[in-house]
Formats: sequence, structure tokens, C-alpha cells
Amino acid sequence: MSTRIIKKGPCGSARGSVKEMDLTGIIRIVKISIYHSEVIDSLTVNFEHNGIKKCTDRWGGDGGNLTEINLKTDEYIKSVEGYFNNDYNGHEVVMSLTLETNLDVYGPYGTERGQPFKLHGPRYSQIIGFHVHCEKYINAVGVYVQSIGGSIIEKGRFMYPNMQEKEMDPTGITRIVKIIIYHGTYIYSLIVDCEHNDTTRCTYRWGRNYTYNNEVNFETNEYITSVNGHIHGVRHLESICFVSSLVLKTNLRVYGPYGIDQPGSKPFEFSVPLGSQIIGFHGYRSDESLTTLNLVNALGVYVRQSNGTITKEGPFLGDGGIVKRMDPTCITRIVKIRIYHGYQINGLIVNFERNGTTQCTGLWGKNEGTLDEINFKTNEYIKSVKGNYGSTSMLNSLVLVTNLDVYGPYGMGEGQSFEHTSQNGQIISFFACVRMNHVIDLGVHIQVPTISKSVLCGGSGGSARDVDDVSAISRIWDVKIRYDDTIHALSVGYVLNEYSYKETPLWGGETGKLAKIDLRYEDIKSVRGYVGYFGDIFTVRSLQLITNYGRSYGPYGKEEGTPFELSAFDGRIIGFHGRSGEYLNGIGVYVKWIKAD
Repeated sequence: MSTRIIKKGPCGSARGSVKEMDLTGIIRIVKISIYHSEVIDSLTVNFEHNGIKKCTDRWGGDGGNLTEINLKTDEYIKSVEGYFNNDYNGHEVVMSLTLETNLDVYGPYGTERGQPFKLHGPRYSQIIGFHVHCEKYINAVGVYVQSIGGSIIEKGRFMYPNMQEKEMDPTGITRIVKIIIYHGTYIYSLIVDCEHNDTTRCTYRWGRNYTYNNEVNFETNEYITSVNGHIHGVRHLESICFVSSLVLKTNLRVYGPYGIDQPGSKPFEFSVPLGSQIIGFHGYRSDESLTTLNLVNALGVYVRQSNGTITKEGPFLGDGGIVKRMDPTCITRIVKIRIYHGYQINGLIVNFERNGTTQCTGLWGKNEGTLDEINFKTNEYIKSVKGNYGSTSMLNSLVLVTNLDVYGPYGMGEGQSFEHTSQNGQIISFFACVRMNHVIDLGVHIQVPTISKSVLCGGSGGSARDVDDVSAISRIWDVKIRYDDTIHALSVGYVLNEYSYKETPLWGGETGKLAKIDLRYEDIKSVRGYVGYFGDIFTVRSLQLITNYGRSYGPYGKEEGTPFELSAFDGRIIGFHGRSGEYLNGIGVYVKWIKAD
């Protein structure tokens, strides 16, 4: 899986010496040593580099007390925050540092006084390195963020096709202010108001309106310590469950029960230890189109632990099952998948590689039936996952399609078919719902590249031609084509970094008629043409450009030989590569996908 490195910061002063890590071949951060007193005196970073553990020099002064943060092999840094003071005894210094990982929160170290700052990357990214300004103390700190080379798309379903996932973003929530519960035989809907960075905001309604409701207004010093209730299945819809009752416990009182504990329902409870509190909710509800079923189907919570870490618990789906998820952050590849199957898919285990170490999901489901183990080659990746669901949403069969092979089918292959296709990307992780020790639903995370390079259409004659830095291209401005019975040459003008213009040299000879195509207000969606022999030289015989407005430029040249088409699908063509000598011998394109724009 491709990744990219983003430099963030530094936050603080420009005084002092600049210190940076060499990120070439870096796999992961192993340990951070912070020397601190009232301020951050200095720090060192231990990291794994091409399989060898290395350490930076001590950046900063000689003072301070030492705290060592040893990261686990499956642990990575998500954010660094702290405070900066521009006058600490005449020095401009970083006063404090706090590190948040996917598993824990470390700090604060130093004194939280001055101007706050926070450094982090986009979703599914990790901090892979540091850079600082330092003298006697740390004057400024910055980070290097490693993110996936593109976007992550989540494809899948839970329970049945019209289930919708509902989620609050717990980041920045200071407390829950109010909850409105609409209830009768079931919990019909929830509305949650929370305080987010000192501003009250609402989640809107999960579920549908109902006559009876209770409004729970929490005092400013009150917080939720427990949520419990019951999940009940609908007899004529075996795979669908609803929250039938709900009780909220706080540090001050108990609210509820709301709804009814139905006979045969399953109890659930989310409780937090002393010093922790529930600060948000997530779950599933049925779609508005199912007017008789538009209820709360499953409920989970976000917990702020006593150390500041936010954890996601649940949701509990009763007979509907329990959600299992892989975190796709910086997964480099899927190494192995074990599938237990018989009439249905009983269980899955996925081994994957992240930060140079192989990790494992554990068993999703049960280890019964025939076991098939798929070991992927180092250059192999999953392009498609398909199969069948049974009448009760059980996963009855599974087929994995990679760039090199097809694995399966596993299971019996009967029922409603499904397929999750990566198109121009690759599947890098999975999530699932497990009910009664069976996998009933399977979803995937797809990595969509920011920019992808197409195959070369044409011959191997001439010299390779390419753009200097495709990542700097904002758009194609114009295209010049020289042609008669073949394509003699191609030249492309680009807008770089939104403001400067640059034109490639002429790829090919200066003979033939000249066509100038102005593309300032259009995007190229497709390049079509023919390749074949022109005399004894294999060339691009013709070219035609199709834009997002449906306009066609060309064809230029003679449409003889083998036809080809290079399409952007859900993206736009932003660049070309090729081969040329006396003529244009081959052509390819760069596509920037819409998710990256």
C-alpha cells in the first residue's frame, strides 16, 4: 500500500538549531525519551529504520527529569499537543507535551501554560517522526505524518441492506448536556445534545418520532457512568433486533427504565471504571424507508478513560451479533486469511502487516468446519470480495479475487449475491458482524490512490518520457499534437501548484500538422486511439481526447492498427507519460481520483 509523508509544524519559536529525523526507510517509532522540568528541556527518539533500531541525538539541553515512553509493537502515535511560552525567563520554549496513541495517552509533561497547539494528521494516519528547534530547551516541535497515499472508502452492510450506522464524533466533547428518549414498546429514537469545544450541538434524531418521550437534562457536574438495557428480536424478522429498554446511570442519579423489557430479550450493559465517563454514542438504526421498523437497532458508547484516552465500546446487537473491526491505519498489506467454513462461513482470522510487524485480528466467529488458509505473495493484493447471504443474513459463501489469483468459493454459495470491488484501489482491511458465532455480514476498507499511473499503450521504441513531479500538477492547461498518418509528437502544458505554467518538451519530431487543444475549462476523462506499425516503426497511429463536457477532440492521425482507451472513470486525467523518438511510440496517463480532490 502506498503512503505519503506530510511535514507538520513546527509549533513554537524559530530560534535555536534545527534538528530533523531522516525518514528514509523508517518503519516505526519505538521509544520517546522526554526530559522535562517546568518546561520541555530535551528529547530523543528511538526508531526502527530498515529493520535496525536507531536513535536521534539528544535534542535540547542537559536539564530535566527523564520519562521514557516505550511503544508496543502495535502502537502508533496519533497526535502531539502541548503549550508554548514566548517568555520563560527570557527564552521561547515548549512548556508541555502530551502524546496520544491508538492505545493510550502519555503526559502531560512539563507545565500546561501559555499558547496551546496540537499536531495531527488526517484519519487513518500516524506520526512517524519529529523535527524541532532547540537551544537550552526545546524551542519548537513539529512532526512528520505518514498517511495512506489516497483515501479510504468503507463498503459493507450490517444486518440487512437498509441498516444505517449512526455515530457521534467524540473528539472535543466535554460533556453530554441533554438526551431525549422517544419510547413505547421499543426505544424509537434518541436525540443527544453535547458540549463540543464549549459549543452545544445536537446529533439530530436516531430513529423515528413517537408520542411518548422523556427529556433528561444533566447538571453541569453530572456525567454518565453506565448505560444498560435490553435488545429484542422481531419474530418474523429473525436477523433484526431493536433496543427495547434503556437505563442511564450517572454519578448523581438513575434515569429510566425507558421502554419495555420484552420476554426473551437480551440484556446489555456498558459500565465505566471510577474516574471515567461516557461522552458519546454510536450504533445502528433502520432506514426511514422502512416506516414500521425505523427504530434504534443497536447501541454502543464512547468512553473517556481517566487518563484521557477515548475508547469505542460496542455496539451490542443482541441476537444480531457483535461488530468486529480492523483499524486500516497504515496497514501495508494483508499477509494471510484463514477461513472456517461448511454450509456457511463460520469464522475468519486475518493476519496483516503494519509498521514492519505482522499482527492478527483474532478469531471472528468460531473455528468449526473446513479450514482454508490463504497466504498472499508479497506483491499480491485483494481487488474484490464477493459471495452470498442467506435468508437470515448469514454469510453463506466467500470468494477473494486478487491481482494474481482467485481464491474460493468457500461455503455453499446460495442466497443473495454481493460484491465489494476496489476498482482502481485495493482492499486493505475488513469489518464484520458476528452473530451466534457465525459471520453474518462482511465489509471492507478500500484504499483509493490519490494519483495512479496507467499502462503504456504502444511500442518500446524511442526514449521514455514523463513529467517531473506529477504530484505538483493542478490541471492540464493545453495539449499540442503533431500528426498526419501517425502521431508525430505530443506536448502538454500544465498548471503547477495552482499558479505557475510549465510545458513539456516536444515528445517526438517537429513534422506534421499541428493541433492546439485549449483545456483551461475542461478535464480530460478519456484518451482513445490506435497503435500499430507506421512503415517499420511501431507508433501511436491516432489520438482522440474526450472531456467531462462530452466534447471530443480528434481523432488526429489515422485510425489503423489496434484500438486502445485510457479512462479516468471516477477521476480526471492530469498528466501523460510515454515514449518517443522520431514519432510518438507510446502513451499513458496519470489519473487523479475524485476522492483525492
